[in-house]
Amino acid sequence: MEINLTEELVKKVIEEQKKVSYINPIYKNFDKYVFQLIPYIDDENRKIMYVNSLCSDYIDDSESVDNLEANVNYWDNFLFLVDDGGNCFWQVKIDIERGEYFDFSVNAN
Repeated sequence: MEINLTEELVKKVIEEQKKVSYINPIYKNFDKYVFQLIPYIDDENRKIMYVNSLCSDYIDDSESVDNLEANVNYWDNFLFLVDDGGNCFWQVKIDIERGEYFDFSVNAN
């Protein structure tokens, strides 16, 4: 249930922000992103889902099979943090109990 709510709200974030020039490409290519979902309890005891997204092309376009396997194993098992990277990388936090999102950011907009 929490993952389904997260998925719905992530789509809502992009839908609501699609008129912003650097977010529109995210909206148009939404199905080409993969997501890391990191649940936690905040200081106010609320259930929060941290959503970290990256372009699936970033994983698929590695130069060799070894790099591809390394990228897949890394993003699938560890928090993937990138400096810059443009709209290929973006993050948002979802308040599960309130059904709201906050702290939406796109790298290097």
